[in-house]
Amino acid sequence: MFVVTSSAKEKLHQAIQQFSSQPELSIRIRLAHGLPDQINLIFDSQKAGDYVVKDTTGRKIMLVAPEVFSQLDGMVFDYAASDDNTGFILLPLSSTNGNWKH
Repeated sequence: MFVVTSSAKEKLHQAIQQFSSQPELSIRIRLAHGLPDQINLIFDSQKAGDYVVKDTTGRKIMLVAPEVFSQLDGMVFDYAASDDNTGFILLPLSSTNGNWKH
């Protein structure tokens, strides 16, 4: 299972509204080459086989290719804001103890 939290969905939606004028674009999550614990987020259009995450309005906000989706199994994609770090994070599902909302 790959979980995208409600706070991450909200920030993805805001980013799309702020930085993209093309309604067909969503944010694609990619794994950084050679850095297994790092991700890249890019604007992209949906491709065949993509796993699609939608916000509460039904808008497509995140796209995940099948080969990336299989590597994200057991992970939670979240948005965190603190004094030390602000941004999207990817955590093992087991480390969240179920303390997330999606």
